[in-house]
Amino acid sequence: LSSVRIELQDIGHEASGAALEVDLDPAAVDRLNERLDSLNRLLQKHRCEDETALIALREDLRERLARIGGLGRDLGELEGEEERLRTNVSKQADGLSKARSKALAPLAKEVEQVLHDLGMPHAVFRFEHTTGEPGPRGIDRLRMLFSANKDRAPEPLDKVASGGELGRVMLALIGLAAGSLDLPTVVFDEVDTGVSGPVADRVGDLMRRMAGERQVIAITHLPQIAGKADTHLLVTKDQEAEVVHSRIRPIDGEERVRTLAQRAPHHQGRPGERPRAAEGRVGVPERTVISAQTRSDMATGILKGKRGIISGALNEQSIAWKVAEEAHAEGATFVLTNAPVAMRMGEINGLAEATGASIIPADATKDEDLDALFTGAAEKLGGPVDFVLHSIGMSPNVRKGRSYDDLNYEWYKQTLDVSAMSLHRMLQAAHKRNALNEGASVVALSYIAAQRVFPDYGDMADAKALLESIARSWGYRLGKENKVRVNTVSQSPTITTAGAGIKGFDGFFGFAQEMSPLGNAPAIDCARFCIALFSDLTRFVTMQNLYHDGGFSSTGVTPEVMAKFVQEG
Repeated sequence: LSSVRIELQDIGHEASGAALEVDLDPAAVDRLNERLDSLNRLLQKHRCEDETALIALREDLRERLARIGGLGRDLGELEGEEERLRTNVSKQADGLSKARSKALAPLAKEVEQVLHDLGMPHAVFRFEHTTGEPGPRGIDRLRMLFSANKDRAPEPLDKVASGGELGRVMLALIGLAAGSLDLPTVVFDEVDTGVSGPVADRVGDLMRRMAGERQVIAITHLPQIAGKADTHLLVTKDQEAEVVHSRIRPIDGEERVRTLAQRAPHHQGRPGERPRAAEGRVGVPERTVISAQTRSDMATGILKGKRGIISGALNEQSIAWKVAEEAHAEGATFVLTNAPVAMRMGEINGLAEATGASIIPADATKDEDLDALFTGAAEKLGGPVDFVLHSIGMSPNVRKGRSYDDLNYEWYKQTLDVSAMSLHRMLQAAHKRNALNEGASVVALSYIAAQRVFPDYGDMADAKALLESIARSWGYRLGKENKVRVNTVSQSPTITTAGAGIKGFDGFFGFAQEMSPLGNAPAIDCARFCIALFSDLTRFVTMQNLYHDGGFSSTGVTPEVMAKFVQEG
């Protein structure tokens, strides 16, 4: 304990000496306290946990301040870049303006010529061209000037043109620009105002050409214009009720022809008489909306890369013709085929040119012709085919007016050979040559007379029944071997060369129209149905007879049909 006491005393002496050496400066203490207070205020203000976070914040603020200090330099650079861009824009706008100015006069002349053709022989059309500040469309400011009379100077189109004149000017402009404008739909409301005869026909021709690139909808009163369309809609007004209702519905076939007959020039309405214009795709009711739907407008490319064979395209009325147009629009390549005699009667060369297809003549009742067809198709298309359309049918008995109880049996055998056995021959030839790709689709056109009695359909009913049986039998075999689909389509009565040869066709067409909830299916819609069957969207549909008839096949009777048998009063 004495030793520990001595050590503690030494430590005490050393501590006292050290304390004497400390110089307490009250001012320095105050400065330290102020710095501590300042540090605590900064920590609280900037919500920092410690001095390390505060130092990091200080460095970040220094960087921001440095960037702000450089904005002056950046602004100068941006102003220089802006000037360079303005110079470039002005140069390009000037070049574009000169090119436009050069094109305006020729374009105006072309518009004038179209207007002259459309029934305005003295029309004058000009562009008033000025320039201004650059904008999204350049520096040009255009105003269209127009005069319908030779004794008046052109004035602004929107000030002097009537509705009909304005419609024809726009028709002329859009018609000339149809090759470059990307307009999916064009609507013309009564552009036929004030025109008739050959001029109206030329208006219709121009619309038809425009419909080759886009959908054209026209509201018209004239058969010359309506006759150019693919689809017709009837607009009526119901004025029986207190409130007037406007209604719209599609018309086709015999109804379309009858409606045209009511409006055709010089038609006296004698029973059974048709105007010559009624032989085409026509239909002009009180007010008709015509939708000339272009193939490219509706196409989705579902047959892109597919190869096929299409038989039976005789003329524009035939379903096979429309199938070819639709298949082309959907991206398919194909060959066209028909019997040589039918090709001489039809217009198949024009269809081939329009679709880029090759033609291989083939008589479907001759095995050697079918062998050459599939061999030639493989050579021209580059391999086996992905789809085949069988649209072949003919009955000498029906053509000659022989009733079912008085058939010529040699003709009967010819009917079966051409209209049904040809499908068997075609598929047998394809099968032997492995001419059908895996998953290919074969579609044959049939008719409901295969299941029901239509007396005037004669031995063609037997042929269609045999056709459907052949389709089922081949569908089973080809499906098992190579997943090939084989189906038949039973279409509504359709105004085609073949249909027109059946006795009483006009009356039956009207009957089917009244019996079908959706009305008779147009040929163009049947074609699109075939396209769906060719596509990969229907890979598991086979051995079926598919009705495409607006509901006719499932309808027992309708009030419209019953009304024809109800006695008045």
